[in-house]
This record gives sequence, C-alpha cells and structure tokens, in this order.
Amino acid sequence: MNNLVVDTVVFPNGSKSPRLRQNENGPCFVIALINAVLLQSSDSNTLSSLDDNEINKTIKHFHNDILNKSLAVPPGKVSMDHIYSFLIECLMSIDDNELPYDTLIETLPLLNDGLLINPSFNNILVNDFNIYTNTIKSILSIFNLNVYHGFLMPHHLLSNLSTNNINPTFDHCQDYLVSHIDNENNVDTLSNEINLFLNTNKTELTDIGYQSLINNQLLPNETIFLFFRNDHYNTCLKHDGQIYLLVTDIGYASQSDIVWTQLSILDDGDYYNSSFRQSIIKPLEKIKDPIKEQQETSDMLLAKQIQLQEEHHLNRSLQKQNHRKQPDPKPKEIKQGKQLNQPKQITKSNIRTKSKNKSRNQSDSKNCVIV
Repeated sequence: MNNLVVDTVVFPNGSKSPRLRQNENGPCFVIALINAVLLQSSDSNTLSSLDDNEINKTIKHFHNDILNKSLAVPPGKVSMDHIYSFLIECLMSIDDNELPYDTLIETLPLLNDGLLINPSFNNILVNDFNIYTNTIKSILSIFNLNVYHGFLMPHHLLSNLSTNNINPTFDHCQDYLVSHIDNENNVDTLSNEINLFLNTNKTELTDIGYQSLINNQLLPNETIFLFFRNDHYNTCLKHDGQIYLLVTDIGYASQSDIVWTQLSILDDGDYYNSSFRQSIIKPLEKIKDPIKEQQETSDMLLAKQIQLQEEHHLNRSLQKQNHRKQPDPKPKEIKQGKQLNQPKQITKSNIRTKSKNKSRNQSDSKNCVIV
C-alpha cells in the first residue's frame, strides 16, 4: 500500500481539517475511519476542550501531525503504517480488560484488503462485520463512531421474511436464493420477491432507507459517521437535514472547491464546497489523475523526440542517396562552394526516457471501490 495523499479542508469558521485521499481500492474503511476522526477534532474549540487523558492526547498529536503534513508545500503524505500505529496507540491507551488487544492488532493490517459487512434489511445501523465484528466494534467505540447503510426492505417484504422464519440480513437472503433459484422445481414467490428487490435496488439505497437516515433521531444534525454502500465506506456528515459524503477520490485532488457530495438514491448527487454551497466543477472527463497526466505528458514528449529522430535518419538517408547520384565536384568548386548545414545530431542524452507508471490495482479481491 503506497502512501496516502493528504490535503486541507478549510471551513467557514476558519477551522482546518486534513483529509486523506484514496488512491487505490481496498482500505476505504480505514481511510473513512481516520477522516471521521480528523473531522471530529478539526474544530479548534473541540480539540482544545478534549480531556487530557491518554486517548485524547494521542488524537490531538495525530491530528496536528497530519494537519502539518497537509499544510506543507508541497503537501506531505501519510503512510498506512503511521495510521495503524495511531490506532494501536489509541487502543493501548484504554484501560479495558475486555478489549481483545492481540486480535485488534492482528486485524488492522488485514483491513487493507477491505471489510465486508452483513447489513440488516430492517436496520440502518451496521452491527455485523462478519469475523471482525468484535474487533471493528471495539475500534468504533473508541472514537464514538457508527457505521450506517440505507439498503432497507419495504415492510411487506420484511413481513414475508418473518413469516418464513428468514433472518432479514443480506447473507441469509442470499442463502435462501441459492437454495431455491438453483433448483427450478423449488422456486417460490418469496425467492422471486427477494431477487426482484436486489435487482431493482442495485445502488443499495432505497427510498425507505434514505428516509430512515434523514429522519432517524440517532442521527441529529452535525453527526459524523461512516456510511456503507456498494462495497465502499464513506465519511459522512448530517447537515441541515441532509447527508453529505466527504469526497476523497484522488481524481478530484485538483478541485479544491469540491469537499462534499450529497447522498442521492440515483448515485449522482451534486458537489459542494466547505460552506455547503454547490460547486462549479470541470467535466469529469477533464479531471485526471496527476500521476497519469504526468505519464501522458512524458509519453507525448518521447513520441515527438522519436519522430524527430526518425525524420533525421530519413533526411540523412536521402542525402546519401542524392550524393551518390551527383558527379564528383571539381576541387575548385569544393573550395568556393558553401558548406551544407547539417541537421543537429540527436544523441541518447537528448531523448527523455519513458518512466514507468504503476497502475492502480483493480483486483476483485479488494472489497471496496473508489467513488
């Protein structure tokens, strides 16, 4: 895992929050978690009001360290090792015999490959993180954070699941489908209803789920939380009755006016700045990865230099052919004639070698995508 790019978000009240950018698939849960922690402690009043216990001292030090990196020119980068060291230090500063320290420390590096969940179709709060449930809950509790989702079923379908003694979770519904759809003679109405629900809600945010997020009393305004959707985790803020997702995609790094995107069922919400005013952005096709753009520029320059070199060799070949066809000049004509201007020699030192660009790993083994 390469180092993470970090920049600064400046809010209207003058407070600053560093923001980690995501540049490859996989560790989106860790990035969303750390960005949530940084946002929580971004307000100077909030930071100064934290108690001087060990955990808050650790958070203050980490926040100031990442903020200094984000304000540097050019901005610094943050390694995943540094992030995991911070999380381990936070865990070790808590005097709780029930915390599985050994398991927590062993689990953290595994999160680079993603974190799967088993969402309930009747509850926006995520409680099931598969084999990492106890570990993830312990980490979240340290920072008073929760993970939510909006993939809820309509009441009539939940009632049908209850009638058939089916737990209303994603995994249980999938198991039910596999046991019925694979057997053409055992297809029932419920399996068709479940399959229809999944196929017609591929954005994993339903109307009832969206309304539950907006109206839930457990999510008052200015609440910071993590949001899971389509195998990806986002840092979120509820503001003025709306849900905003922190934009962390490295592709928007050059767009300083883009800070938030509004949660939308259609997955095409508008972009907003730190004042929650709609941003005027460039068309997406013009927003490039800086590394990829640099590579394209290098490739273009190399192509031009190769073309010039080929033209030079062609000119030399033509000159030699013409020289063979011309009769030998008289010695007097050579002395009196003007010397031909020879093309400038192109050497290896003139040619800019092509740099190799490490492409993003889009392996299916990663359990999140950049959005």
